[in-house]
Amino acid sequence: MTKNKFLATLAAIGLVAGALFSTTAPAFADKPADTGHTEIDLCHAKGPNQPDNGWTITPVDDSSVIDTAHFTNHEYDIIPITAGTPQGKNLDTVWGGYTGAEILANGCSLPTPPPPTDVCANIDDVQTEVPEGYTTDGTNCYPPVVDVCSNIDDVQTEVPEGYTEDDGECFEDNPEVTKYSICHATEVVDAKNGWLALGPLPAVAIVSGHGNHSGDIIPVIDPDFPNGQNLDTLYPNYGPGVTGADILEEGCPDSVVKPDLATASLTFIPATCDAPEQLDLGNSPISNATWGTDTDVSALGYHVVATADDGAEFADGDPGNLTKTFSGTLDDVLDDPSCVTIPDLATATLAFTPASCFAAESPNIGGSAISHATWGSDTDASPLGYSIVATATQGAKFTDGDPGNLTKTFTGTLDPVFADNDPRCTLGLVLPSVVFTQATCFAPGSYTLGVADGYDPTHVTFTVNDVAGIVAGTYPVVGAQKVTVTVQPVAPNGLEIDWVDPPAFSFLSQSACGQLTTLALTGSAVSYLGWTLGGGALFLGAALLFMRRRSEKAGD
Repeated sequence: MTKNKFLATLAAIGLVAGALFSTTAPAFADKPADTGHTEIDLCHAKGPNQPDNGWTITPVDDSSVIDTAHFTNHEYDIIPITAGTPQGKNLDTVWGGYTGAEILANGCSLPTPPPPTDVCANIDDVQTEVPEGYTTDGTNCYPPVVDVCSNIDDVQTEVPEGYTEDDGECFEDNPEVTKYSICHATEVVDAKNGWLALGPLPAVAIVSGHGNHSGDIIPVIDPDFPNGQNLDTLYPNYGPGVTGADILEEGCPDSVVKPDLATASLTFIPATCDAPEQLDLGNSPISNATWGTDTDVSALGYHVVATADDGAEFADGDPGNLTKTFSGTLDDVLDDPSCVTIPDLATATLAFTPASCFAAESPNIGGSAISHATWGSDTDASPLGYSIVATATQGAKFTDGDPGNLTKTFTGTLDPVFADNDPRCTLGLVLPSVVFTQATCFAPGSYTLGVADGYDPTHVTFTVNDVAGIVAGTYPVVGAQKVTVTVQPVAPNGLEIDWVDPPAFSFLSQSACGQLTTLALTGSAVSYLGWTLGGGALFLGAALLFMRRRSEKAGD
């Protein structure tokens, strides 16, 4: 190999190596690390009220949408379909008329709606739909076509030249055909027997369009009306001696004397949950007329006639306009969920006074619980039986009552009096104690209720100024007043010796310190322990001895 060939070979190898190095090295340098994650765009809600606050487009790692950051906690986020969220989120939810998918595709913004399509280019303003009765050629809209000549083939939008229109029909003009003017009768045209002037019309038009109108005034037309029609009829409301011929000659004018306008309309009382719809004739507007009675005897039908007063007429009445008839069917009672009323809940629980050494068990009506109901009397006459019925008040029901749930019956057998040898029948005796302490200039008065040492205070209760059930304790008295105390043993207990309730005690008012300097500064106490002492003693000491005794049940 020559030197030149060797150098050329080296150069070629160098070029190839350089090319390989230059094309492959950048590929290895730019390849990112494979982390197993993909970045996605989601719409992150700006606030709780959508679409008021809108969304922001937010790039996140696809793995973050399945944790509490977005998918779980963010109720209004819009998330595309990913491996972690195969259904996406809120893609079908609609905001502002657009789905979440459309909002996501629009860069997390509500798309701008396209302008409405005008389907009628020839009509002012934008018509989004073809007006009712109109037709369209795809661009313009056209109003309904009215055929003014119903007796001519095809649609005539206007009276053809050389024709005369009469009451929706068109007749060909013929100079050789005689034409006539008539007075066409209407029910009411500002006056009784009013007319409209029509014509001139060919005879054929008068015969076909007015031949059966007995109220029309028609001139002599041979051979159809050889004597005319209503030409000799007198119309007093047009003046004395005025005939139909006079009125026709004058061009069918309004009458001179106009009748009063009678009006009447029915008013109804709407149907309720408890009653069907009803006529309300008393409040139904009526003028220059009077109501008749309802002659429809069916449950929900009505037929009432209003009769115009003398000299009056209805503009929209029965033939002749002297009466106006109203008939129809009334609505039945409402069949509506709101009509279902929930009755008050009636409850009743019977309480009992337990049996004792002195009496059998008995129903305690006064202490029984009851609501939306009333107690009846005990109808069981046997000594130890009872039968008492509680009756629900109007609009109330028991949930656990007798059939129909309007009553609830309590029956059963009562416990008898305790047996003679029952240990509970041994009486416990108690000695009460009542102490009155008069008011001073430094403290109000008071009274102390209790029992002597060694006795159980729960065996008695006190009645103070007619208030029963007062238990042992000290009670202040404010102001000048009188206090009366009586003692009641708690059954089956009794009182020691011959207890006598103390007399009423009068308390002074502390306000007397400002005027009366004789009020005792230290106060005084009056005590009642056992029997009261006579002679006005202020205090009965506890040193007196009392013998406790126990007694068996009364009668032993």
